Amino acid sequence: FGKVLWKVAPPGFSLAFATVGYGTLTAFIALYYSARGGEGAAGCLSAFAFAFIATRLVSRDLVNRVGGYRVALACLAVEILGLMMLWLAETPSGALAGSALTGCGLSLLYPALGVAVVARVGEASRSSGLSVFAMFFDLALGMSGLVMGGLASWIGLQNVFLGAALVAVGSLSIVWALRLQELRAAN
Repeated sequence: FGKVLWKVAPPGFSLAFATVGYGTLTAFIALYYSARGGEGAAGCLSAFAFAFIATRLVSRDLVNRVGGYRVALACLAVEILGLMMLWLAETPSGALAGSALTGCGLSLLYPALGVAVVARVGEASRSSGLSVFAMFFDLALGMSGLVMGGLASWIGLQNVFLGAALVAVGSLSIVWALRLQELRAAN
């Protein structure tokens, strides 16, 4: 387990940091709308879900064609843009667009990094590697509401989306480093 965890940890932490955006959106979008005196939180969650599913359907073989780290970098850039739009949203349509972009960005991240996990642990440890990888997602989803709730009481409700975007920048940095490592190993 320790050897597998060590190999899975870099893409796992990247997944965990990116998952904070999803956890923040689902935990705080209704409060965000309520604080602004409006309705539409369900629409934001639906926009997220629709974009998530549509992106997976349209791009189902993109990870195999382009490569896991390259897809992950693009996904994280889109997620960060979506979270920034949520943070800056002044209108319900701006929040809907930010939510949809966040869903689009997160949609292929798990499979993109999952390909990297399998490559890192090898075929013999594929099942345990993917199980450990899923643990990072689960832990991040469970912790994001708690951590971002503390952040919201400190810096304000709307700023949790900025906080989630900054955490996703950490995820992007990890994937960037892994991609550079992959390029150096190929040369």
